[in-house]
Amino acid sequence: MIRSGTPILEAVDILSQETQNKTLASILVEIKNDLQKGKSLGESFKKFPRAFDKIFLTIITAGEESGTLDRSLEYLGKQILADYALVQKVRGALLYPLIIVVAMTVMGFVMLVGVLPRIAKVFLSSGLPIPGITKALFETSLFFERNIIFILLAFAGLIISMFLFFTRGSGGLYIKKLLPRLPVVKTTFSDLDIARFTRVLGTLLQSGVPIIEALKIGANSLTLPKYTKLGARLEIEISKGASIKDVLHKQGAEFPKMVTGMIAIGEETGTLQKVLFDIADFYDAEVEASLKNFTTVLEPVLMVGVGIVVALMALSIITPIYSLMGSLQIK
Repeated sequence: MIRSGTPILEAVDILSQETQNKTLASILVEIKNDLQKGKSLGESFKKFPRAFDKIFLTIITAGEESGTLDRSLEYLGKQILADYALVQKVRGALLYPLIIVVAMTVMGFVMLVGVLPRIAKVFLSSGLPIPGITKALFETSLFFERNIIFILLAFAGLIISMFLFFTRGSGGLYIKKLLPRLPVVKTTFSDLDIARFTRVLGTLLQSGVPIIEALKIGANSLTLPKYTKLGARLEIEISKGASIKDVLHKQGAEFPKMVTGMIAIGEETGTLQKVLFDIADFYDAEVEASLKNFTTVLEPVLMVGVGIVVALMALSIITPIYSLMGSLQIK
């Protein structure tokens, strides 16, 4: 709208009326009121740090100050779309395994509570010798049947406690530290960090943000400890006059050699912004390929797990049935 000549105030007013999100609509109304009072767009957005992150605010401010707000908004839109696409890829890759695990849990619970107790009462009252694993399964199912209300309440309490722990407590930080250390997904998390950092840095530089401020904000997008430390060092060293390639070369193997080499070429040829976006695109593709490989391996593993559980339950039930039939034939 701004590129087509629509005044900022009118553009914000149109967006506040068109959006379906009530929270966003109320925020846009407040921003419109601030604009009517003479405040800048950047100042108006800064009142809502929970809705608009540091990257968003910096790009908007830089666009206003340089008179290129339309281009800054375009860069910002591309950045948000790229982040959204990356998050959707991760969620999509994990959705199928999650559905399988939930389905297994629900089916197992239904069998344990609704089916096995009836079979257990017949065999336990028959007086026939029952294999240890079958007897343990039957006793467990009867325990669940007798205490179903307490078990459901305890399970609900556990889910709520875990949700609060991981969303509001220190659990979220623990998971963030643990997951990147797992061998299966370690490389994927590293690629995610590089893709996010280079894209954010490229977008900020493209919007006219000074290199030191861009590095400071870009470093905040990093999650792995080795990269967060490197991001902090980059900001300090660049402020002293060093180049990005020099700082990366000093850190050895912390950043992939390909990234270091491409950034060095970008600095020397004056095409750093383009190089950063190329690196981000490459690592986005690497993340997508890693997720596909992960789910390809995980699917048969889950199927084998389901098969083993079903086979064990079937054997536990069939074995005493054969014993009962044998005793009836003897009689």
